[in-house]
Amino acid sequence: MKVYYYSKKELLPLILKEGLEIIPSDEILILEAPEPKEWVKNKFFPRFWEDIFKPLFVKDTILLEITLDNEDIKMAFVRDYIHIIKYEPRILPYDSDFPKEYDYKSEKIARKNLKDTRISLIFYLAHKDNLKYKLPQILLTKSINYNNIKILSKKSLFGLLLGYVKSKNI
Repeated sequence: MKVYYYSKKELLPLILKEGLEIIPSDEILILEAPEPKEWVKNKFFPRFWEDIFKPLFVKDTILLEITLDNEDIKMAFVRDYIHIIKYEPRILPYDSDFPKEYDYKSEKIARKNLKDTRISLIFYLAHKDNLKYKLPQILLTKSINYNNIKILSKKSLFGLLLGYVKSKNI
């Protein structure tokens, strides 16, 4: 299975030499696709990808494609990031249009609901249409060997889709 990670440019030499190391309690934002439809066309946050995600996580980064082997897949999880979005420190506060069903009274409640959505990647892949996660985020629990990491784009990724298409020779 192939998944995608936006890396800061300055980390690339280390990642390509040593791989992607998972630090205990560290969470690395891994996506199912370079521009996952759930993130790009989110009905609750229609401008989330363009206004928040791209400027914070995509600009001046390098898109990496990670090949997960069977062991990686068995040890990976998915959670619905939408539950914590209101309390994400890197994300600007939303206005009064914040969806009521995700507008928790405290960060503690939001984090509990986020934690409650954590399921195995295998289960998620088998049932994702029924689960209807709004912003699925893959969590890796073991380090990834550098041999399983491929650079998809070396330029600024505001032209992400174009860069992705070129790298695939489509």
